Amino acid sequence: MKVFITKCIAAVVLFFNTAVAGPDKLFLDFVNYSASIDGYSSLCIKNYNDEKEMTNLFILLNEVKSEYLLITEDDYNVLKSTYIKTKSATISQLMKLKLNSQKKSCNKYLKIFERFDRKKQKSLEDLEKIINGY
Repeated sequence: MKVFITKCIAAVVLFFNTAVAGPDKLFLDFVNYSASIDGYSSLCIKNYNDEKEMTNLFILLNEVKSEYLLITEDDYNVLKSTYIKTKSATISQLMKLKLNSQKKSCNKYLKIFERFDRKKQKSLEDLEKIINGY
C-alpha cells in the first residue's frame, strides 16, 4: 500500500511539474533583458518609444507561438506578465536612484544596460538558431 501511495504521489508531482512548466529559460531571459533595457531607456533616452518596443517584442513572440509552436498561449501570457513586472521593477529601482530627475546619472548605469543588451542579442541569436533548425 505504501508503495502504491508513493507511486501515485510521484506521478501527481511529475504531472503537475509538466503541466505548469513555464516558458523556456531562453524566452524568459530574452523578455527580462528586453524589459530592463526598456525600463532604463524610458527614463534615460529622450523620445524613447517604449510602447513600440514592447509591441515589436510581442509581435515576435506571437509569431514564435503561432508559426513555430515554440511557446504556448500560457507561456505567452507568462512572458507578457514577466515583461510588465520586470520593466516596472527596473523603473522603480532607477527612480529610487533619482534617474528620473537627474538625467546626468544615467551614464553611471549605461554599462550595466549595455551588458544586458549584449545578453539580449545573444538570446535573440539563440532563438534564431532554434527557428532555423525548425
